[in-house]
Amino acid sequence: MNVTAKIKVTDVRREGGGANLSFGPDYDQNGKNQAWADATPYLDFRMKVNGEVADHFELGQSFTVTFEPEAAQAGEQSPEYAGQPGDSVADAQAGEGAASQQ
Repeated sequence: MNVTAKIKVTDVRREGGGANLSFGPDYDQNGKNQAWADATPYLDFRMKVNGEVADHFELGQSFTVTFEPEAAQAGEQSPEYAGQPGDSVADAQAGEGAASQQ
């Protein structure tokens, strides 16, 4: 079963060649994303990104994140990511990463 969450960037701290990012739930007082607010009343997510990846995140920017369990059966392996540094797994799966542009 996959679980999705609505998140937004709550802090961007530029450091060296990247950034430390913090995310919180993307809810507002008008009921935006209320179903997610009911299911995930608290969220604290942090991530460090390097290089040009940091340029893809801005304070207040919203995202939908999907949590998908890895393969659970013995001997079954998850597909390996074969993109280029700086590509996201989502871009590679969608065929939009740098690896598919070459």
